[in-house]
Amino acid sequence: MDRDLVEGLAKRLGCGFVCERVAVRGLGGNLEHHAREARYRVLSRVARAHGIRYVVTGHHGDDQLETVLMHLLRGSGVRGMGGMAEKRSLGEGLELVRPMQGVSREEIEGLCAEHGLVWREDPTNADEGYLRNRLRAKVLPMLKEIEPAVVERAAGSARSCRRAGELIEAVVRDGAVSAASKKDGVWSWGRDALRGEPEAVLGELMFVFVRDVLGGVGADSMTRRAVEDVVGAIKSDGTDPRVHRVGPMVVEVRAGEVKFLSAGPGEAGGRRG
Repeated sequence: MDRDLVEGLAKRLGCGFVCERVAVRGLGGNLEHHAREARYRVLSRVARAHGIRYVVTGHHGDDQLETVLMHLLRGSGVRGMGGMAEKRSLGEGLELVRPMQGVSREEIEGLCAEHGLVWREDPTNADEGYLRNRLRAKVLPMLKEIEPAVVERAAGSARSCRRAGELIEAVVRDGAVSAASKKDGVWSWGRDALRGEPEAVLGELMFVFVRDVLGGVGADSMTRRAVEDVVGAIKSDGTDPRVHRVGPMVVEVRAGEVKFLSAGPGEAGGRRG
């Protein structure tokens, strides 16, 4: 079993070992998203219980390349093309760190073999019903044949996109976010105040709302097309009220006002009249 292998390795390295189970079946929606969120909740709780400041994961360069390709296929912008961040906050006093993103899967396997470390393959990796697994099985081998340094180059491009995204977010927070009227989980502006903002700022503003107000839940369902529809509505000369669904949020665009609010339960959709 995976658990037994990890427990044995922990004993060999003189590390503590904690095992917990999470239940995500029956929640509906994106099962992978629910499982990922549940894992991080448990990791965060265990880390805090033991006075640990960092949660370290084994995401490597191939994982990053898969993530970037997935976002490319979904039509993501600068944010999506940044892939996974090398580190991010898991709440006050706790940070998630991914130190192996600059290392390929082959390099890690070679290092393990050199030191006699045995690893386990997640059996779900063989299920090509998941987009990530299809990319891993069919696309990555082809890309590596065409360009052996593709993992390293994708990691570099992702870093550049993340830096650009961080700059845009800083502009958003200093301007549009601080100018919003905020009450009971609803952000609102005079429409003229947003109409003059660059499109990149308006797009990022929606992601900031989802992170700050909705805790990031549902961010994966925010499509580039839906975001661009909202940006176009805000900047247009139209005065008829329009309501847009963007993943977990609703944007109301009226003649003189724009509002962001939670969409509540349900599937992501497009524009509603």
